[in-house]
Amino acid sequence: RRAGRRKDRRKYSAVPFIMFIMPVTLLVVGLAVLVNPFDAATIPFLLLGIGAVVGGVSDLVSSLFIIYSRRRTSEDVIISIDDINRDAE
Repeated sequence: RRAGRRKDRRKYSAVPFIMFIMPVTLLVVGLAVLVNPFDAATIPFLLLGIGAVVGGVSDLVSSLFIIYSRRRTSEDVIISIDDINRDAE
């Protein structure tokens, strides 16, 4: 009979603390929506706005980085025809 109990215990395992974060967060957000629904309705739009600004700044920085790296590379690659003719002789 003890062996049967041990097998039953093996079905369950310890749950990491991180697994409780999402349910607790959802509970808190749900309570906030119930208490103050109008302020809760503005939060997604605020988050969308912040995300758009962060995305725009990120795109601008990466575009400037690409432009800078292309200019630097193109300056290194451009060789004058006189240099080529001089090397050929």
